[in-house]
Amino acid sequence: MRSLAEWVEAEIDPVRGLVRQGMHAVMLATARLDGRFPAMVMKGGVLMAVRYGSARFTTDVDYSTTARLDEMDVAIFVGDLAARLQREADALGYDMACRIQGHRVNPPRPEATFPTLQVKVGVARLSRAPELRRLFAGMAPHAFSIDYSFNEWPAATEVIAVDQGTPIQAYDLTDLIAEKYRSLLQQTVRNRTRYQDVYDLHLLLSTCGEIDGVLCAAVLAKLLRSAEGKLPVPTGMEMRDEGLIARTRERYSELEQLVDVPPPFTVAYEVARVFYEALPWPGRPYL
Repeated sequence: MRSLAEWVEAEIDPVRGLVRQGMHAVMLATARLDGRFPAMVMKGGVLMAVRYGSARFTTDVDYSTTARLDEMDVAIFVGDLAARLQREADALGYDMACRIQGHRVNPPRPEATFPTLQVKVGVARLSRAPELRRLFAGMAPHAFSIDYSFNEWPAATEVIAVDQGTPIQAYDLTDLIAEKYRSLLQQTVRNRTRYQDVYDLHLLLSTCGEIDGVLCAAVLAKLLRSAEGKLPVPTGMEMRDEGLIARTRERYSELEQLVDVPPPFTVAYEVARVFYEALPWPGRPYL
């Protein structure tokens, strides 16, 4: 597994490389948050890139915590994050400055069960004065988002990197697979398209070696847990639903802008479907 610095240096596109530098600072700042705040566990596309070598470009750094949003003061949290983010960016020594450009809670309702704190982070090159002026004015020319999801199910974690003495906690393989399936299945409930999840599942299932029965049972248990309150209880047949297939296919071609040679949709989806249906579902009458 590459170090975070190696992951940053591997990006040849200058703007994407700048974004990766900012994400490096975010990962350190989040790992070093004040003990008053809940521990955040990384998941999502950046984890896929750092841990599993995914080439898919993403502008979101995703985290989960079991804590409730109302257990902390959002303004104080964002203030602490902003201060740490600036220090980490300075210490890394990149030609990069980053600043928080704003934040919001989504959905904004105080009674929301699974709220997400979305923090917009701007980045600019220290050597480019016009970029810095826009960054400090809150109008950064390049930006990405940190999404902190609250009241999430407990995740099994692993340390994906020890950077400057700081461990970076992230979802382990089984939790990541379960989270990807949950997100894919939730498309219908949320009335949205999630073409990237089937690509990520294809990558995980095709490159991580054989996943034995114990791990399959763990994936299913974690999927059922993560679906609570978000989905109808999964039964094992959902991946055959024509509506779900259509939603997942709808924007899949956009991967060509993010990945040099993505697998054909039918290939990626079939890999994900076969694994899903082979999980140890109670009864399994269709297998």
